[in-house]
Order: sequence, then structure tokens, then C-alpha cells
Amino acid sequence: MTRKAVIQGFEEFISEAIAETMAEFSVSRALRHGVHGPGSRVVDQLVAQTPTIQQEVVQPELRSYREQTCDQFGVILDYAESSEPIEAYRHELLDAGAFASKIRTDISATKQQAARDALIDQHERLGDAVVPLIESAEPTFWDAVRETLTVSESKELVETHFAFSQPIREHRTAFRLATTLDLSALLGGLGLLPGTPTVSVEYTDEALRALRHAEQQVAHKANAEITKRL
Repeated sequence: MTRKAVIQGFEEFISEAIAETMAEFSVSRALRHGVHGPGSRVVDQLVAQTPTIQQEVVQPELRSYREQTCDQFGVILDYAESSEPIEAYRHELLDAGAFASKIRTDISATKQQAARDALIDQHERLGDAVVPLIESAEPTFWDAVRETLTVSESKELVETHFAFSQPIREHRTAFRLATTLDLSALLGGLGLLPGTPTVSVEYTDEALRALRHAEQQVAHKANAEITKRL
């Protein structure tokens, strides 16, 4: 199976997961649980701007996540096609992905390392899982799946190895996903507090909830497809 065909199959999965995440992500929930301090006084006004925040903040963030995840999958395939250990690709994998940069710096070095190791372990498992597909002589994704994987192995591929939120869920306190909102751009002159032209929103919990929901929905659809095709 060609590398291009593997990538196309993966990108279809990621595109569906991003669409599901966009639909599930709640701006109002993220704002109400993720804004603290002086900025919390403008939360109600920000909630009223949910469509704008969804379009100008959430959607670009998720598009960036998709691009980074696809770039990172290219590195995972480099590992899968080589005889090198995963550690040879460690720095490239962490630099390409969306989550390593979200590891908190105010926790111990040991916890930071454990979070990075969890990300690398997940990438290694995915790389190992796609090796049979890469080595298949079949030209299309589903033909290669049918030739090389059992039904249970195929379902494990989408349920476990494509679950990119798993390391973050397992090391929840090691990650912080946050963004900064420009109050003047979103609210104009309304509700601005002295010295607070921007407000920081932590959305780790909401992002994980939406991502996990999306992964489960896409895995459910993929499993139905696997059952039908295999």
C-alpha cells in the first residue's frame, strides 16, 4: 500500500474527528469554567459573542490542530517505514504535534517527562499498528485493511491507536490548553476593566470532553464500516 493511501485514510479520520469536535465544543462552557480573576466579570458578555468566538478562535485552533496532527502522522510513518527506534524520532514527533507545547512548565520535571513519554508511547503504538498496512501490496486503504488486519485489530486501530486525546486524559494535570481573547475586539468599549484589555481562557477540560466525544463518534462510524467491509 502506498504511503499516500495510508495518509488519505488517516486524514479522512482526522477530518471527521475535527468536524465532530467543532460541533461538540461549547464556548459558553469553556468560558464559564475557564476564566478566573478580574476577567470573570465579562464572561456573560463574552458568552453573548459565542458565534464570533466559535468562528474566530475555536475553528482556527481546530484547523491548526488538524494540520499539526497530519504533519505528525507523517513523522509516525517515517518511523513505521524505518528500522530505527521511536526515540530517533522523539524530538521531531514532539515538535510536530499539537500537545507537547501544552505541557505545563509549573510542574515537576518528572511529571513533564512522564507526559512527553505518554505522547511518544501513543505515537509508537500507532506507528507499529500501521506497519502491516504500509507493507501490504494492496493499492487502497480498505483493501489493505481487509488483507492484513482482523476485524478486532481494525477496531483496535481506530478505538485505541487513533485516540490522540488518551495521553492527555491520562495525564490531565500535566497539560494546560489556553487562549487569550482580545476584549476590545470582541466587546468594543463594553465591559472593559481597567488594565484588562485581554482575558485568558483555559479550555483543557472542554477540549478533552469534545475531543473524546468526537473520537468515540468517529470510532463508532468506523467500526460500522469495518463490520460492513470485513
